Amino acid sequence: MTVRKVTKAALGASAAALSLVLGFSGTAFAGDNSSATVEGVTGFPAGSEQCDNGYFCLFTGPGATGTVFRLYQCKEYNLYNWNGIGSWENWNNGGAHALIQDKNYNTLIDSDPGNNVNDESYDFTPVWHVKAC
Repeated sequence: MTVRKVTKAALGASAAALSLVLGFSGTAFAGDNSSATVEGVTGFPAGSEQCDNGYFCLFTGPGATGTVFRLYQCKEYNLYNWNGIGSWENWNNGGAHALIQDKNYNTLIDSDPGNNVNDESYDFTPVWHVKAC
């Protein structure tokens, strides 16, 4: 057996072993918001709750689908397990902006309810915090 064939066989065996270790358990992975939470906020199925006037809302799925988290209080919220595409809507009152921030609190999105009202397909992977006003 040549060195090339031995190396190829070893790489194939390593890949197979890795797939057995990692498995396909259906748990959250990069690109999946199924385990997403917002500290201190209860999520609801998006079809059962609307993003009413006065709220900044985060959705775990694109196009206002999945689970909705309705943020009302003017404060910083910590986000956990937001690893993929979701959406958001800003229906804050009085022109209050909402800030979508990275782990160092750098602003990624400054949402003005008069102009930058929503994003139907936003990648939340770099997002760690939201300031709702």
